[in-house]
Amino acid sequence: MRFFAALAVVCLCYACPAAHAEPVGPRLPPAPLVPQQSIDLSQFPRPQALLPAVEFWTHVFSSYSEHQLLLHAQDFPHKVITVLDYRDQAAAGVDPVKLRRQLLREERAAKKKIDGLLKAVHQKRADPASMNAEERSLFDLFADLNDPLIYQKLIGRIRGQRGLKERTALAITRAGAYMPEIERVFAERKLPLALTRLPIVESSFNVEAYSKVGAAGIWQFIPSSARQYMVLDDLRDERSDPWTATYGAARHLQADFDALQSWPLAVTAYNYGRAGLSRALKQVKGTTLVDLLERFESPRFGFASRNFYAEFLAAVDVERDALAHFGPLKSEPPLKFEQVQVADFVAYSTVQELSGANLEHFQRLNPSWRSEVREDKLYLSPGASLRVPPGQAQAFQVAYAKLPAEQRHARQREYWRSHKVRSGESLITIAKHYRIPLRDIQRANAIRNPHFIKIGQRLKIPPPADAMLSQARPRVHKVRSGQTLSQIARDHRVSLEALVAHNDLDRGQLLHVGTRLQIP
Repeated sequence: MRFFAALAVVCLCYACPAAHAEPVGPRLPPAPLVPQQSIDLSQFPRPQALLPAVEFWTHVFSSYSEHQLLLHAQDFPHKVITVLDYRDQAAAGVDPVKLRRQLLREERAAKKKIDGLLKAVHQKRADPASMNAEERSLFDLFADLNDPLIYQKLIGRIRGQRGLKERTALAITRAGAYMPEIERVFAERKLPLALTRLPIVESSFNVEAYSKVGAAGIWQFIPSSARQYMVLDDLRDERSDPWTATYGAARHLQADFDALQSWPLAVTAYNYGRAGLSRALKQVKGTTLVDLLERFESPRFGFASRNFYAEFLAAVDVERDALAHFGPLKSEPPLKFEQVQVADFVAYSTVQELSGANLEHFQRLNPSWRSEVREDKLYLSPGASLRVPPGQAQAFQVAYAKLPAEQRHARQREYWRSHKVRSGESLITIAKHYRIPLRDIQRANAIRNPHFIKIGQRLKIPPPADAMLSQARPRVHKVRSGQTLSQIARDHRVSLEALVAHNDLDRGQLLHVGTRLQIP
C-alpha cells in the first residue's frame, strides 16, 4: 500500500478542476454512448454552493479507481486530505479478501493520524508558523471556511470514499440493455430525460443490486415504497424487474415533484423521503435544496441524502462525456421481447421450455420471479405475464394450448419454509414477517407458549392461508386524471386487449376519473 503522498492535500474544489488522481487527457466533444441525444438540464440548476460537491463526485465516478480510497471531510466532500492507493497490489493479484482487510486497517490508521493532526492544528491555529508540513497542509485546506473551531469540529468526521471509475463504466455499458425503454417511459410521461440516469447512482444498473437497508433493483426501491407501484409477494419481487420498476420510478418521481415543485428537491426526496423533506423545509422555513443543506440538521439527513443531488448531476455529466473519461465502451444491445400470459397454475420450467429461450435468457427477461418459483417449488399463477424473445409469442401460445392436463394445475403448490430464530426475534415478529397468523406457526411447530423460543431454533413456516390463491385475486386500479387505457395497461404490464375484455370496455372508450378497473 502506498500514499499519493504522506497526508498530501488533494483539493478537489471547483476552483481546481485539474487536480485529478490521474490525468484524463484533453476533453473531447460530448460523445454520449447511451443514448445518442442531448439531455436537457435546464430544470436541474447548479447553485454555486453545490459546485464543489458536483466536482468531487465527477472525479469519484470518472477518475478514481475502485482500488483507491479518498479520505475527505464528511461535511466538505471536496476537501480531500489524502488518497490510499492499492492499485499495484490489486494488479499483482493479491487476494481480494486480504487486500480488503489491509485497506480497512490502513484506513483506520490514517483516520487516527488525521485526527491527531487536526487536534494539533487546532491548538496551534493562532501560530501557523509553528506547524510542521502536514499540519500546515491541513490548516491551509480548511482556512477558507473562516471558522476558528473548524479543525476541532472535523475530528472524528473524516470519511473514506472508494473510487467508482470501473463501476461507472460498467453501468454505462449495462444501461444499453434497458435505456431505450426507460427513456420511452419517461418521455411518455413528459418527465426530464436526465432522470433516467439516476440508476447510475443508485445501482450502477445492476439488476441484482440489494442494499443493506433492503433496497433492491436498478431503481433501489425499499419494500414500503415499492408496494405502492408494483407486486411484492411470495411469487414475485418486481423491484428486480427493470421495466416494471421503471414505471414505478417514473410515478414515484412525478409524485415527488408534484409535492415539492422542484426537481432538486424531488431527486433528493427519492433518497430521503417525500414527507420527511417536506417537514424539513417547513422546519427551516426554506424553499430550496440549498436552504436544507445550509440550515437543516438531522441524523437521518446524513451524508448520502445531502450529496444525492450532487451525485446525480455528476453522473449525468460523466455519462454524457463517457468517451473522454473511459474511452470507447461497448454498450449492451437493447433487450427486446414480446409478452404472453398463462391461464393456469403452471411450473416455471414448463413455460421456460415453451418460450424459445434458454434458461439464462428467460431469467434475464423475467427477473422478478422469486427463487421458489424458478426452482418449481411454487407455480406461476393464472394471469401471470411473461416475456419471451421477439417472434416467439404466437409459438408460445400455440404450444401452451397443447399442454397436457397434468401440466396445468388448479391450485398453487403448498410450500413450507424453514426459519432459523435470530437474536431479538419473537414468534410475533416472525409471524408478521411471513404475513401469517401466529397460531399457524405454533400449530406447525407444536409450540404451546409463544414466548418460549430459542436463538438458533429451526421453525417450520407454513404457507399463508390464501397461498392457494396467491396473485389470483384481482388487482384494482383507480383511474386518475389524464390516464388512458393504453397507459394503465402498460403500467400494470398487461395487454390492452386483456384489460379491455376483463372490464367489458370498448378499446377507444373514454375513462372517467375515479373509475375502478379490475387488472387481470
